[in-house]
Amino acid sequence: MHFILMVLFFSPLVIAPLALVAVLVTAIFGVVPWGNQTAAAWWQAIGSILAVLGAATFPYWHSRKNEDNKKQALLEVLSELSDEASEELWLLTNLFFSPDTEVLHMKEYLGYGRAHNWPGLVAAIEQVPIMDLPPDRASDLGKIRNAVSFGAFVVSELPNWIKESCSHPEVVSTLRNKRALLDIARIKLPKSKRKPDVSSAREIGRRVEEKRGFPEPLNVEGVKVYRRFVWSSDEDRVPVAAYVQLVFQYGDQFPLLEEVPNSSAWTDFDEVDEAAREHARKVIDAFK
Repeated sequence: MHFILMVLFFSPLVIAPLALVAVLVTAIFGVVPWGNQTAAAWWQAIGSILAVLGAATFPYWHSRKNEDNKKQALLEVLSELSDEASEELWLLTNLFFSPDTEVLHMKEYLGYGRAHNWPGLVAAIEQVPIMDLPPDRASDLGKIRNAVSFGAFVVSELPNWIKESCSHPEVVSTLRNKRALLDIARIKLPKSKRKPDVSSAREIGRRVEEKRGFPEPLNVEGVKVYRRFVWSSDEDRVPVAAYVQLVFQYGDQFPLLEEVPNSSAWTDFDEVDEAAREHARKVIDAFK
């Protein structure tokens, strides 16, 4: 109802006829006597004008209504697609929780045929017409497309990473960032009709990442050093093993994954972190 009133009072198709009707009504009440047959003719003329006014306004209102319904339906479709994309991205990033098991998880991912989910997902999101979305949602579609496209790229790299016996930490870090941007974009979309699932990859991944997180890489003599840890349980305060992964600035050397020696049982996390730093320096020196 509010929309109809807005159209009636602000549409340029209506303002001019309303002004004409106002003039005619003024003329009737100011000039034409009550009960005069001429007055009845005037009222009939006003009725005809209002009928024309309604006929001119209804298509405009109907068109606007259809356009709004189309945009809402499109946003709901995008919400469902982005929800599926988020789950697939979380499932992918969850492969790289632990450096000692990620190769096994990558093999299982490919063996279970999960890679075949990506071409259809990419195609479906690419078919969403960006010009039919509200302007403030166009950038959200761009973030979703970008994250899904990058996810498909990472899946294509899994066979190479399996051969190298480790993932590429820079690429995995970028994947997590793009996944986060997609999840932010999802917040602005209509709520998905899917029921929350505590066993979903998204919920499992969030619990792990909130508990452990991923430390920022160190810069040791111009080499990026990623520290990666292995935990035996969620309650452990000290990891049972640690690895460093070195990303060299120059050359085509794939990032080296090196386990940090543990000659004596670590008693706190600071000891583990310092051992990781020291081992990284030794590996870098060996490459000089």
